Amino acid sequence: DDDADAPAPWPARDAAGRRPGGDFGGKGARGRFALRSSVASVVVVSTFPISIENMALEEALERQVAEMEALLAIFEGDEEVALEVTGLEDAQAFLDCSGGDGGGVGDVPACLTLTCTFPREAVDLLQLSSVRISLPRGYPSDAAALDLNLGSKFLVDACQEEADELLDSERGQECLFQVVSMLKEAVQAGLEE
Repeated sequence: DDDADAPAPWPARDAAGRRPGGDFGGKGARGRFALRSSVASVVVVSTFPISIENMALEEALERQVAEMEALLAIFEGDEEVALEVTGLEDAQAFLDCSGGDGGGVGDVPACLTLTCTFPREAVDLLQLSSVRISLPRGYPSDAAALDLNLGSKFLVDACQEEADELLDSERGQECLFQVVSMLKEAVQAGLEE
């Protein structure tokens, strides 16, 4: 056998729990990876407190910021709906300070809020007010639903059931584009009636 002299990757331990030869190969210094000590340690030093919660928050904020920036770009100059995001700069500043390692510094930003406003004609004819969508800190991964305030009887009647179904089916996924599109379609349909 050609591999007869090749060292075994993990030799059996002796009665005292040590590996023969003190190496990974079991043949003393002849093994490819000679280990001089039976104990190896790794020390990770961080200048910020790292926690699973902070890492989850940062991941959620990164996803929220990316989604909000995409929405603003998609709907920029749209004549049927205008979007405004509150808290985007604070969230981005928090992420810039954190470095993605779960050790964000400074205050955790308030939740992001998306406000959708419609043209004056739609506001007057359908008696609309602005729609406010507040994202919980864990959105989109968290099971908590978006806080969707449709703001007017027309949109509640036209969209509430569909919005509830949409939010249920998209839980864990980014879904604001679908929500804004649904609102736009309902307003357009209301204007055409």
